[in-house]
Amino acid sequence: MSRDRWTRLVKIVIAGALTLGSGCSHSDASRYIPTPVVAEEALRAALEAWREGQPVGKITSYRVPIHVADTQRRPGQKLKSYDILGQISEDGGRRYQVRLNLENPEVEEKAQYIVVGIDPLWVFRREDYDMVTHWDHPMPSAPSAETTASSPQAAAAADSK
Repeated sequence: MSRDRWTRLVKIVIAGALTLGSGCSHSDASRYIPTPVVAEEALRAALEAWREGQPVGKITSYRVPIHVADTQRRPGQKLKSYDILGQISEDGGRRYQVRLNLENPEVEEKAQYIVVGIDPLWVFRREDYDMVTHWDHPMPSAPSAETTASSPQAAAAADSK
């Protein structure tokens, strides 16, 4: 995942965590779970935006802003069609199983999405939601020896020896 995509995802997650966690106990968190109708509408809006070629991020065409976090999308791969197969009963937002028909390369896959929030709403691909809720994240790769050696700090350190 690129550093820009990761930074964008972290900003969305922090905003969501602050909104969902601001002054509420665990039992009060349920008030930040949208109704089934609103959650499915938000998921549909997120998938339609992808099908129309919009990038991951903020969607303003719905009655409240929707933020989409989906780092599983491959560059250049397009959503040809989708089918929301139904809601999955698990804790932590409204969860949905979705069949995605993708192009470039053409493939069909099933994915889960979680919808949380009220205003704004967040639509997370399950992998991103899990990463956020468990504070896991992909670590940037270590700089190569060549990159490190050519940095100004490395050059200064070599000169001082």
